[in-house]
Order: sequence, then C-alpha cells, then structure tokens
Amino acid sequence: MKKNLLIAFSIFICVGIALWPDTHAHSNTGAAPVGYTGSPFEFSGRTCGTGSGCHGGGSTLQNNWITTDIPACGYTPGQTYTINVFVTSPGRTKFGFSLSPQFDGGATAGTLIAGSQTQLQSSGRYITHTSAGTAQSSANSRTWTFQWTAPASGTVNFYAAMNATNSGGNTTGDLIFNGSLTVNPATALSLTNSGNNVFCADNPVTLSSNFATGNQWTINGLSAGSGQTIQANAGGIYELINTQGSCIQNQSITLTAIAGPPVLGDIQVGAEGTELCEGETVTLSLGGSNLVWQPGGETSNSIVVSGSGSYSVSSTNICGTAQTEPVVVNVTDIPETPSIFINDNGQLQASVDADFYTWFVDGLEIEEQTDSVIFATQAGQYEVVAINGLFCQSPVSAPFDFEPTRVNLVEESWKVFPQPAADWVCLASNKLPQYEFVEISDLQGRVLERIAIQQQTQIVWNAVVPSGMYLFRVGPHTLKVLR
Repeated sequence: MKKNLLIAFSIFICVGIALWPDTHAHSNTGAAPVGYTGSPFEFSGRTCGTGSGCHGGGSTLQNNWITTDIPACGYTPGQTYTINVFVTSPGRTKFGFSLSPQFDGGATAGTLIAGSQTQLQSSGRYITHTSAGTAQSSANSRTWTFQWTAPASGTVNFYAAMNATNSGGNTTGDLIFNGSLTVNPATALSLTNSGNNVFCADNPVTLSSNFATGNQWTINGLSAGSGQTIQANAGGIYELINTQGSCIQNQSITLTAIAGPPVLGDIQVGAEGTELCEGETVTLSLGGSNLVWQPGGETSNSIVVSGSGSYSVSSTNICGTAQTEPVVVNVTDIPETPSIFINDNGQLQASVDADFYTWFVDGLEIEEQTDSVIFATQAGQYEVVAINGLFCQSPVSAPFDFEPTRVNLVEESWKVFPQPAADWVCLASNKLPQYEFVEISDLQGRVLERIAIQQQTQIVWNAVVPSGMYLFRVGPHTLKVLR
C-alpha cells in the first residue's frame, strides 16, 4: 500500500516538473515561475529555456502568439481589452504560460484581470495558468483568454513565455516559446483649421494634421496633397486620411469659400410707391441676410416707411460690406378738412384752397365737378373733399344741408327758345354780357357744357342729349329748357 502511494506521488512531481521545471518555483502544474517572461527588465530577458536550473535548449520566438482586440491605432486609457496567449507543438497535450504587461523600464502597466483557468501572481504583475488550465484546448495547442485594463498613458509591452511539454517527467523534450506585443496609447487624428469654416476666398485658410507623416488630403474626392498642412482657397469637402503602420484614421471638414462682399439687388418698393400722402405707408424690402437698414438700424428683410427720407440697406460678410442705392420717399401733407358755405352768387363753395375737389350729394359723387364751387339745384346733403397736386385727399367735410331757394324762371329779359327744343336751343338776353359763361347741366347737377359769353347777347347750344329737362345757369340765374 505504501509503495503505491509513493509511485503516485512521484508521478505528480514529474508532471509538475515536465510542465515548467524550475529550481526556484513550486508546483509548476499550478502556476509558472514568476519573472521568466522574457522581459529585458527581469533576469536579463531570460525564460525557462535559457538555463539557471530551467529547461535547456533556449526559447523559440513567437510574437504572433500574443493577440488582442486593442485597435491598431492604440488603446484608450481606462478601456478594458481582451488578451489571448496561444501555444502549440505537435504531439504536446500539456501547456503553461506566464505573461506580464510592463512599461519601458519594467514597471507594471495597466491592470490584469484573470479569466477562466488563469490566475494572477505577485499582486497582479503576472498572469499564468491554473492546474485546470494546462490541458490542451484544441489538438496539440492551448489558448488562454483574460482581460486587461489600459493605463492612463505610456507604451506597454506584453512579455510572455509559453511551455509545451511532452509529459515525460523531466525537462527533456519540453519546448519553451516566448514573444512580446507592444501597444501605445491611441493618438486620435485631428484636423484643425486656422480660420473659420466659412471664409473669404481672398484670405485662404490652412488645414493641419496632428501627424507629421502618413497624411493624404483630398477635396471632393480629388487629391490635394500629402503634407502636414495644406492651404484651402476653395469650398468643398476636405478629407484627411492618415496611415501609421496598420493604423488608418480619417477626418473631414466642409468649407465654404465666399467670393467677395455680399451682392445686393435693388430695394423693392411696395405698390404705394415712394410718393406718399400723410398717414400712408409703404413697405421696402430686400432679399438676403445680415441686412441693416438706414436710418433706424432694423435688421429684418423689410421695413414699413411712413416718413420722408432716404432709405438704404447694407450687408456685411467676412469679405466686406455692400450697400444698396438709396430709395427716397416723400410724404406730402394732406389738405385741411374743408367746410361748405354758400357764396354771394348762390353757389356752394369749399372753404379750403386745393388743386381739385370731389363733391357728393346724399353720398353719391357728382361727376365732373372738380372746382371749389358748384351750382346746386338738387336738395340734399352735400359733402366735399379737397385734393392737392399729388392727389392727397383731405378728410371729407361735414355734411351741408342745401335746399334750392333761388331758381329764376323765364323772365321778360331772358328768353330760351324754342320750347321744347329739338336740335338746338338759343338763350338770349341783353344781360348776357354781364357774365363770363353759361353753364348747362342736367337735373342731377352734372355739368354738360360751359359756353363763354364774350359780350354776346345770345348763345346757341347744339348738343345731342337724351330728352329731358336741362338747366342754363348764368351767374345767379337758372333757366329751364325742355329738349
């Protein structure tokens, strides 16, 4: 019974030595000896294949057996990544490894996080296999997977040594491999602009890469240079592609080049025009941006003007300032509100001097009555509006009630014949030369004709008019004629 126990114990010891024999280590089936990763900062870069009581025969370099998902462009501080260590050898079924991440100089870099069938050593400076992690994971090979959290900065070297044993119970026939993997903190590609993304073409901007080499510039897909900087004097999409080994990064920027100061058209004037009457307004407008109206400093695309003045617009961009030709607006005072009175000749007269007048009776306009006085023959409420030379109208007068009281019928000294008339009518009187003209109107007060008297004692009216009653007015006299 004791003999069997002794044999079993001896086999265990042999397997342990065969996995990673080291006079300085203990139970190598459960962990690799620390400090033999091949780091140049520990034991002068030794592994267990370089003597000192370890395996003889040296180590075989296999840098590609350490892999990671760290991007080719480098690690991000504080980010956790996956590290894989692989080993293979024909006919081998037991394997071991030891890995240490170190800065240049040997200090531990980042934080190792043990995964399945791996464990940490020396306060996390190393990671190695466990007893369960020595068996092959696929034919004649083994892969260990664990995590690593990146440090704040610095170049990091992963040093690892891997052992492939023949399970012979001694160091003979076992193989040692070693490798390393170097990663750097990611340096993000940046594209900087010396000016603004919108710039004046006469004042180009400079685009710069934060990398001195490996740059390729394009504008709208066409090659634009390979230096660290380029000068941009045209608008478009600029792209920077930088290649550092297997790290390829790109950045782009869209620029707009302004050819010169703003181009301004003419100010558009509303339908009211630039000649206004007091109380009227006109809208001045102009398309564009960054507009400033003078006077007033308004910044909208249109303004409402109610006063006389010279109005212009300016607009400024990065290339300068442009200004429109001014628009001159004139505002004319409206006539005063007239009143109506009866003058010495028995006529209705407006009290305000103006260029024109519009008369109304009972709310209806009296056509062709544009003088300041009218002969009123119809009873009703009369109103008048005074109009100046720019056709600015006064407010309408207060209504004036009128009742004709002085209509002279045919007297002995006044003769109108024939009665009724047909093609012509004659007005005769020795009083005619006292007056300047005869005014002929219908019963609605519309003046049909005005005939100068010129010292005559009779006048003849030839007119084609509808049949009806018509009035001859001579001074204060009104005579009726039937046609």
